[in-house]
Amino acid sequence: MDMNFSYNNEFLNSSNEDDFDENSVIPPMIRFWILLIFSIPSIICSIVILYLLLNHKEHRRSLNHRVVIIQLIGGLIYLLTHVPIYLNYLRLGYVWPQTPTMCHIWWFVGDGFSDTMTILMAWASFERHILIFHNQLVTTRRKRIFAHYLPITIIIIYCPLYYLIVMGFPPSTILIAIFSISLIIRVLWHNQIRYRQRLQWRKHQKIIIILMSISMIYLAFNLPLMILDLAEICGLAQHIAERFEPYFEFLNYFIFIFYPFICLGTMLSKIRNPRRKRLVGIIGMTAIPRTKSQNRQTQQLR
Repeated sequence: MDMNFSYNNEFLNSSNEDDFDENSVIPPMIRFWILLIFSIPSIICSIVILYLLLNHKEHRRSLNHRVVIIQLIGGLIYLLTHVPIYLNYLRLGYVWPQTPTMCHIWWFVGDGFSDTMTILMAWASFERHILIFHNQLVTTRRKRIFAHYLPITIIIIYCPLYYLIVMGFPPSTILIAIFSISLIIRVLWHNQIRYRQRLQWRKHQKIIIILMSISMIYLAFNLPLMILDLAEICGLAQHIAERFEPYFEFLNYFIFIFYPFICLGTMLSKIRNPRRKRLVGIIGMTAIPRTKSQNRQTQQLR
């Protein structure tokens, strides 16, 4: 591979002239400090929320948290591998070390790995329909294997292999939007039209809030690039699209940066509540010792 692969690899779109253009709206060093300032607390937050989830048996085994845990681990790997390489590139102006291995790591984590996480999010959006409206599909271990574990396993194994072989995979942002919006519509329809009653909103409210919060991250930072691609297909001049593309691709970094904070904000109360419930349960079930005199008084009252 040519040692100047950082400027020839199609994945390194950010390594074009616009990255170090003096007239660039966001100069390289500004991007460097923005990513560095936000990445450090994001890494800490990822570790904290993973500890809270994995350290609690109930949340660790919850079907609602499986994809979240996997995505947090994936996002942490992304922040510890892809982001430092890009920061080093912004600082030096070239990829270092200039080796084929570094090229493949940056490309695979940046595209293949992140797209796998996006596809997992699309599946999570669809799976919420099962967990809320068709929970009978996950009542037994065998059903959970086919309806929960198998799809996640296939995505984790198949997508990276597919990406390595075919070198590309269609984005799943549209699927995330479709499944998320349809979930809200379905809940409203289920409550007001079909059953004429509330669908245990308190029970499913947090699931929907978590899903919508995370979905909004993917949509907010992926849609600009998708709209630009659509505009280019519809006739937008390529040189105009190339001017905006680096900035829209820069936004994709913030999906993994903000993801842990959304998880922490939406799940913190859920992590604390079980401890309070257990405390109440212990207090409620604790028997008060009775003295012999109290027993005699009770017998006299009878």
